[in-house]
Amino acid sequence: GLEVLRNGRFLGGNPAMRRLDSEEYFNSALAHGQFVGKLERFQGLYPAVTIAVAIMDPKFQPSRPIGVLAGKISLNGLSSMLSMEFPLASAVENEYLRAVISRVVSEERPMSVAKKMLIAMLISFLAPAAIAVESAGGFALIPDNKDNDLKFYGPDGKLAKGAEAMARMQGDAGLLLWLAGNQFFAMDDVVRAFQNAHPGVSVGLITLPPGLILAAIKAGGWTYGGVNYAGRPDVYASVNLGHLPALKKAGLMEQYATYMHNELQIMVAKGNPSRLKGVGDLVRPGVRTSMPNPVNEGIMQFYARKVLERHGVWQQISAGKECVSCQTTPANWFTAVHHRETPDRIKAGTADAGIVWKTEVLEAVRDGAQVEGIELPPADSLRDEVSYAIGALTDSRRKKAAALYLQFLSTPGAQETYAKYGFVKASPAELALREIP
Repeated sequence: GLEVLRNGRFLGGNPAMRRLDSEEYFNSALAHGQFVGKLERFQGLYPAVTIAVAIMDPKFQPSRPIGVLAGKISLNGLSSMLSMEFPLASAVENEYLRAVISRVVSEERPMSVAKKMLIAMLISFLAPAAIAVESAGGFALIPDNKDNDLKFYGPDGKLAKGAEAMARMQGDAGLLLWLAGNQFFAMDDVVRAFQNAHPGVSVGLITLPPGLILAAIKAGGWTYGGVNYAGRPDVYASVNLGHLPALKKAGLMEQYATYMHNELQIMVAKGNPSRLKGVGDLVRPGVRTSMPNPVNEGIMQFYARKVLERHGVWQQISAGKECVSCQTTPANWFTAVHHRETPDRIKAGTADAGIVWKTEVLEAVRDGAQVEGIELPPADSLRDEVSYAIGALTDSRRKKAAALYLQFLSTPGAQETYAKYGFVKASPAELALREIP
């Protein structure tokens, strides 16, 4: 039941191995030779199925299972793989792969549906070029009902949201900003202040988890409401420098600046009815948590997870799962967009607490939510470490506007606007552009 090989689009370079002997697909494949799960939503977004087949050892007669090959595959990706060629680095490699596929497919014995699907999935690992970003399933998918995170600010002061904003961004915007979503509540004021300083510039804005935005930059666009929107931003911002080296490696960003700071808090219902005091209480019996996901939400990827690990509670919360919009244990839910979902879950009574940014607690209270924040000691709040990084993309179509926006962030007006919402100002030295390490 111990995992020995794990690969996936959203897992990074060194994913943790898991124990699978309690999973239905593992036990079913061992007992019956194969498993095909029900339709599910991977990360709460992509239609997907889990499939598995037993690994048989022919040294035994009759052969017996000694392991399981399993995978989760999106139906969009599967349809793309089955209808496309599989180009590799060279003609020799290409012909070799075709020969392997032909041999497997031409087996005399009937091939199970699960086996055919796994072959298609393995091909996608061997030939990453098979899944082209131009295909219908290739762009990053924006979760439903995120109109308030998709905005277009016209030079005349008019505001468009959602699909209308997305349709206007690439063609009409004088500047495109794709920014870490936890500053969404400050952005109306920030953008208007920029437009006051630079009249006539229209601004397109997307505020979503920085890891999801990074995926969209790499893919070359978004899908929202079933419609594809190709293009990249002029400016990208994350809650950590950690996302930027990938852009540098791809030749998409060279310089960055730190433009503000934040800190972690635990959001609870007003009055703190569960009487939580700190991080250790998050796994107390009876406490239900709503946590940022570890796949693409920077707050968890770079900050909260290491705090939870240091307290020895990460495994109790995650149960070894790294997923989006998923129930990891009866007491924990991983969100897709935590700054929207955690206040709503606490309000609805489906969660008692969740780690968020201090600024998000303040915004939820301003918005009338009956919540409050538990302040944490510096070692847990990471107030001396949390830094927001921003930079212009090298292939920006609006380089002058991007440069003007980065200059604007260093002005007292911009820093005061962010400070009004609880963010901590960056120093002049931090605001200076420097090379991405």
